[in-house]
Amino acid sequence: MKNKSLLFFLTALMMGCGSYLFASGIAGSKGNEGDRPGKAQLQNHLKSGNAVSLNWQSLGPDNVGGRTRAILFDKRDATFNTVYAASVAGGIWKSTNLGSTWVKVNQANSNLNVSCMAQTDNNDIYAGTGEYGFSQGTGLYVSTDGDNFSLVPGTMPTMVDNVLEWAYINELAIQNGRIYAATNAGLKYRNSDESQWRTANYIDGEGQLQPLNGFVWDVKVGSNGIVVASIESKVYVSELGQPNGFINQSTKQVLPDTVLNPEKLPSIGLGRIELAVAPSNPDYIYACASDPYGYFDNIYRSIDKGITWEIIFPGHSSLLPDIFVVNNVAYGLVANTIVVYPNNPEEILVGGINMWHGKFINEGYYYWGTDAISSYATSKFSPLYLHELHHTYVFKPNDPKTFLIGTDGGISTNIDGELYFKSLNRTYMTSQFVTLNVNGFGNPIGGTLGNGIQYIGDGTNSPIGAVEVWNGDFNNSGEGGYVAISKINPKVFILSLKGGPFRRTEDKGFSFSTTFLNSGMSAPANTYCPMILWESFNDPTSMDSTRFKASKDITEGEEIIVRSQIYDYPFKTIAPHDIHKGDVVYFKDPLQAKTFLALGDKVYYTKEILDFTKEPEWWQVAKVVGTVSCMSLSADANHLYVGTESGNVFRISNLTHANSAATASITSATCVVATQQIKSFPNRIVTSIAVDPKNPQHILVTLGNYGFDEYVYNVTNALDSLPKFTSVQTNLPHGPVYSSLIELNNSNLIILGTEYGIFLTNNISAPNWVNDNGPMGRIPVKVLLQQTVNGGGIFVPSDDPNIPGVYYPEITNYGVIYAATYGRGVYSSNFFVGIDEPNIDTPPTNAQLAIYPNPVRNELSFTLKGDYASEVFIEIYDFSGRKSKENHLKIQPGSNTFTMDVSNLKRGTYILRCISDTSISTGKFIIVK
Repeated sequence: MKNKSLLFFLTALMMGCGSYLFASGIAGSKGNEGDRPGKAQLQNHLKSGNAVSLNWQSLGPDNVGGRTRAILFDKRDATFNTVYAASVAGGIWKSTNLGSTWVKVNQANSNLNVSCMAQTDNNDIYAGTGEYGFSQGTGLYVSTDGDNFSLVPGTMPTMVDNVLEWAYINELAIQNGRIYAATNAGLKYRNSDESQWRTANYIDGEGQLQPLNGFVWDVKVGSNGIVVASIESKVYVSELGQPNGFINQSTKQVLPDTVLNPEKLPSIGLGRIELAVAPSNPDYIYACASDPYGYFDNIYRSIDKGITWEIIFPGHSSLLPDIFVVNNVAYGLVANTIVVYPNNPEEILVGGINMWHGKFINEGYYYWGTDAISSYATSKFSPLYLHELHHTYVFKPNDPKTFLIGTDGGISTNIDGELYFKSLNRTYMTSQFVTLNVNGFGNPIGGTLGNGIQYIGDGTNSPIGAVEVWNGDFNNSGEGGYVAISKINPKVFILSLKGGPFRRTEDKGFSFSTTFLNSGMSAPANTYCPMILWESFNDPTSMDSTRFKASKDITEGEEIIVRSQIYDYPFKTIAPHDIHKGDVVYFKDPLQAKTFLALGDKVYYTKEILDFTKEPEWWQVAKVVGTVSCMSLSADANHLYVGTESGNVFRISNLTHANSAATASITSATCVVATQQIKSFPNRIVTSIAVDPKNPQHILVTLGNYGFDEYVYNVTNALDSLPKFTSVQTNLPHGPVYSSLIELNNSNLIILGTEYGIFLTNNISAPNWVNDNGPMGRIPVKVLLQQTVNGGGIFVPSDDPNIPGVYYPEITNYGVIYAATYGRGVYSSNFFVGIDEPNIDTPPTNAQLAIYPNPVRNELSFTLKGDYASEVFIEIYDFSGRKSKENHLKIQPGSNTFTMDVSNLKRGTYILRCISDTSISTGKFIIVK
């Protein structure tokens, strides 16, 4: 009864709902073995004892949750305030205060991609892994202490008859010590006194036992021991709970002249079916069904243990919307859940896009209202708000009015027993990032799965909290795309969502420009559009000039401050000759901002993305073969390397000489841009290209897809006509490599973001890859980037002594490395950053700064001496270059003493910077707690 056509359709649909960046791990041409070889290699790798650490630190966000399908109240806690929740990518988390805060369970273990959880009568907790269509699982896990989980024997994914058994566990149910598991390869069970797993059977029309070995969506157990399961598109019931006593209740057939078994469930035409058994009366069974394409079919009810059924919520209604559809996209195969109130067998909650509430009114009629009781489209501050795509509702065992909700946006609960809601994502750090960029002060911004675009550490109460900058509409499924923050003006964000909507803002997302793409430019549907914002504070190849008007007489050789055309940003230069007051002189403008954008098979380039007074002028600089999947620039922005979904690698050159439509556009007869395909990897996806910051000849190319032997290639002659691609796989586990980085100061030091986390080597010529996941655990790492832009730190004095000068902050995170994970948020490492104080532009001063006590615990005191009354801008930076606190103070001539509350700062070393109109003073201090 293996319905291969259904499984094929589910794969195609769920991949469409997911992320291309994650789908790059799909199986390769070697069949369906998945990533078993890679995981076996990884276990050997972890046992090898190699030890190195980049000292990864979490940057959050600590207020954004990822897709959550499993929530469990712990029976060991009589108050039931202890709760376990599990993300499909970020592992298992525990709360002891009913979800107010969370901590990671089993910190040292891998991040299990959990889909379901259950607890036995002896308090053992089981966790099933694997999310069909998104990420393969690693089997069934058990914990006897609530903290440490181990693989249950016999459940490691194994190929049996061309099916990878135990790869996806969709639901678990416990019946008097017997464990039922709804898997992709049948309804499995294990008796309490046995270690062997078996497949349950149903009794066919001739009284013969037949194995239930199809794709199992759901399994539930009633208080009287009854077991119900949805397998393929049918419902089976074992009234006495025997694993060999299931009866097919989906036997209704509509014939041309009659209806056979009209009281049964349909035998065909259904897709995913989710089940619920009423806790207070297990004779009541509910089934929420989609059709094979994810559209809403009906909700069915049985009040006689599944023997007869009736429709209580009709689909395809002209009065009520399709509960699984928004903007003509159906999600019933992805998000479908139903639960019965513990104290009322005739009151239920149903989830798809939003939450619906149904209650029995009279025979055959349930009242559903005119719309859902929650909304993803309302304000997030509204008590009706719930994140879209609902996966599980779980009632608190000792309170029939309180329940928790698992959605694509983490965890929520209802308020005071009513149908109003609030988020419970505080410290539930399970967000799934697919793109990442960072400003010059260490604040990350990234596109996420289901949570739009998140900006971290600025504008929130927590230093690692996030603000959602843009979530688009549901055409984009809340999936953030490629993003960029300007280093020249950190208030400028360049944003995109999956499917191609683009925005730019110069006030951190409070308002958006209405201009971005030119006419004729469009993104293919359901794709990510790689984008790079390249900036330099001192580009020696700049062809631009800027106007300078002297406000006083200037002598030859005198240092002067000139303003760039980009945001009037100041830069210092030397007067080439005497300049008289009022004279206008043009200087080379060293500041540059270049943006490259891929739309399908086309690559565009503009120099005007930071100019909000006009629509940027885009030039098409290349057309490649295949849809662009990744791009990377040489340090001087002269060479752009491009990878595609079909495995092609291209080099686009001479970009520093392309400064107008005449020289940049491929439609121009005078175009100087040269594009060459330099490699093809058939049946592969190019996931990332890293360019050596010191040498554009040196690149690294990584590939996706399961089932292959080679995933990483090193190239040392990338500018040649026929570059040589050398595999550097060696001991790296076989599996998708999503991201790569060549360290800024050491061309031999390579860092990879893989399906299994971070790997690095300090000798790319003969690499020995070492795993270095640190606190992030084993997790797919989608993006690696290092801050390679340096500059800023310019102080512009005022001509008026009564008006303070202006300080343009320097880049403070130069050299810091950032990692975007698919399930644990964002991490940073300052391992390659020197501890010397930054080299800043400091005017002459007599000011002195003293910090005490040092080390500091909760309150910092410092004394600052000044020459006259002025304002002082105070900044505190951690050693990853991220601003932690700031304040404005006033000083008087002489010694001035101030205090600052630093109780919210974590343990570590910090820099205190005091900036006045005539001085900049810095000092170090240490927080100890």
